[in-house]
Amino acid sequence: MKIQSLLVVAGLLTLAGCSSETKAPQEQTETSASEEQTDSVEPEAQQAEAPSPLGKWKAVAGIMGGSPLPDEFVASTSLELKESEYFVVAANQPDNGTCEIDTTSSPGKMTLTGVEGPNAGKTMLAIFDFTDEGQMRIAYDLTGESHPENFESTADNGHYLATYERVE
Repeated sequence: MKIQSLLVVAGLLTLAGCSSETKAPQEQTETSASEEQTDSVEPEAQQAEAPSPLGKWKAVAGIMGGSPLPDEFVASTSLELKESEYFVVAANQPDNGTCEIDTTSSPGKMTLTGVEGPNAGKTMLAIFDFTDEGQMRIAYDLTGESHPENFESTADNGHYLATYERVE
């Protein structure tokens, strides 16, 4: 795999967890007294809030087009996701841009647009979720054609699959 392709992949890693612009669920119009009683739940019984992709992440694994990325490349890759932007460094190559994150779907979806670096001017579509171990995995369609349907990277789909551990 060419170094330039790896740099594009590295840029994608940072794009992966950008903005936390979450789409609000539809508002409930009216509720009856009986619905309010059945819907009320004690605070301690409420479901825990889903993890956020925002923050600083370190890559721990990467697969591009079905082939594992070199350990040196993975070890050199970091990602920071802020409200509406991403910052990636891979192989000492910085990459940053804007991102939109939709946490209302499962898995979550991201739209990343490179501003500076190897992905400048490119739009990448991704899906993300969190493992039981607290890692975040992101599957990227680097062509920007459609969000991946699953967390697979094969020679046929050409997707980039990255796994990150939270640093902060």
